Amino acid sequence: MFHFGRSITLGWAEAVALFGAAPILLVLISALVLVAVSIGFVIFLGLWTYSDASERTNEPALWTLIVLFVPCFIGLIIYLAVGRDRERQSSRRFKKPLLTMVTLFILTFLLLVGSLIHLLSLVTAEFGAWFFW
Repeated sequence: MFHFGRSITLGWAEAVALFGAAPILLVLISALVLVAVSIGFVIFLGLWTYSDASERTNEPALWTLIVLFVPCFIGLIIYLAVGRDRERQSSRRFKKPLLTMVTLFILTFLLLVGSLIHLLSLVTAEFGAWFFW
């Protein structure tokens, strides 16, 4: 159900009839892809942290939990600043996948924002700009 302003509320059927299915499906698909990429990024971040911490510290599970559960990447910043005691012995095998995951996350976020802007432009073209005030 979509609620626009104070006086306009549309159900899914009315929204599809008014705007067509394409912009609404684009928003939904973009949101689902963003959620999937975000979950993949968190899983990858946990794997990378555990792998890196197992070679640099004595408590890789603790550092992985800190990185995953302290919000806003503060846990990752703490791990990078404090938790890396010694130099890593092996090669960096997670560098390219990390860049790929970050790129996918940014591109999906931009796709979601673009589709929301497109949907809002369709709404303002249909109802006028008055209903956002």
